[in-house]
Amino acid sequence: MRSSRRCPPSASVPLAGALLLCALTASAQSVPQLPPISLPPVPSAPGMLFAPADVPALRARRSRAPYDAWYNAFRSFVDARLGRVSSALGDDALGRFAKAAAALHALGESPPSGPFASYRDAAAEAIIAMADRSPNLLPGTGTLVPQYDSSTLQCMAEAYDLLRGSGLPAATDRAVRARIATWASAVASDLPLSVNPSNIMAKAGAALVSTALALPGEAGAAGWLRTGLDYLDRVLADKLSPEGWWREGPHYANYTLNNLVSTAWHVRNRTGVDWFPTLRPLVRYALDATAPDGLLAPYEEGIAVSFPFHTLLAAYPGDPLQPEMAWAWSRSAGRLGSYLNQQQHDVTAFVFFDDGVAPQPPASDTAASFVAGDENLVVLRSGRDRDAIHASVLTAVDYSLLDVLPSRHNTRNPLDLVLYAGGHTLLPTASGGPQITRSANRSVYLSPASRQTILVN
Repeated sequence: MRSSRRCPPSASVPLAGALLLCALTASAQSVPQLPPISLPPVPSAPGMLFAPADVPALRARRSRAPYDAWYNAFRSFVDARLGRVSSALGDDALGRFAKAAAALHALGESPPSGPFASYRDAAAEAIIAMADRSPNLLPGTGTLVPQYDSSTLQCMAEAYDLLRGSGLPAATDRAVRARIATWASAVASDLPLSVNPSNIMAKAGAALVSTALALPGEAGAAGWLRTGLDYLDRVLADKLSPEGWWREGPHYANYTLNNLVSTAWHVRNRTGVDWFPTLRPLVRYALDATAPDGLLAPYEEGIAVSFPFHTLLAAYPGDPLQPEMAWAWSRSAGRLGSYLNQQQHDVTAFVFFDDGVAPQPPASDTAASFVAGDENLVVLRSGRDRDAIHASVLTAVDYSLLDVLPSRHNTRNPLDLVLYAGGHTLLPTASGGPQITRSANRSVYLSPASRQTILVN
């Protein structure tokens, strides 16, 4: 069992003027599990992202900030590529194009000019133009790359759901469903993917669940759903503590939610089952770990990112976390980083963001500590204003036996320190990642023997 806790204000003592130190205690709780779901009947209209009844309200958003920026971003992405929808565009771009073009069609839009009479036809053509995928039976033996292709598969599934009931010609409809089914079967049959619970397994599991909900009448849908749910449960059991601590660090919590937040919306909209209460501790954890600039400390890959609060806000109506999420999102300036991996999240944000929540900072006099097995994250801060002092300390046992990967991606962090003050991150962690150091001595700094080295600028 893993445990963690947030410390109440009474547990704090002065440190460096106003920093707060947390006294740690542990209390065993059960591992979070997602509520089970079943395949729904084959629907007759879109509904995973939005339904026809939602279209008038969504159309009204097109000219209103902040929605106009997201709308213009995904429409511009599509319109700039209407004349070159082919395999040469690349599968990742084709998947993103299909989702955005299908959303435009469902919103009642038409292309300005070009070879397609409708965004519907453009979206379908994009999916058909994508190459098939084959699973890996051993690492590198197939054509599937799960960390990228899972997000692309989810885009394809969302696109098909948005085209439901649009009058696609029967032959085109069959070709689109066949392409999506090939990808889903490859993900579900990939043996290396199925071995190790990881953020990649979570992305794949989320994509499989979304695909099963988008194509519930396909012969493989029940298997996709079963495998997807198994993947997600295994990852949550391995990575998520009852109070939200993500064992691979904030960066990978963000990376995992690339797909999982969208799938949680699909599940709620198509089945009525709510996964968001299970994810709520992760939201609480992210708020407790967020620095005064609204970003999560750059552990692991060294990339400071905003948690995807903008797609989570509307999932918790009336929850005290809502105004805190709005605060963190407004502070972050939307710096999503890895969250954008192979996805067209401008569409998701346009549909789900709630601009009616007034931002309110979390309690500034609360330190936080998270414990998961042998890993511990302590967050110390003087407040939540932009000039506050914020320190994050991550400790863990390093189990790595391999010292040949220069990124140190395989190593858990024995000691990582991030210090924020004066409106800037002054000390980044010495973990792996592209933004930590470009020194010729990088491998030395990031080796297990040097893990306590603090890198300045």
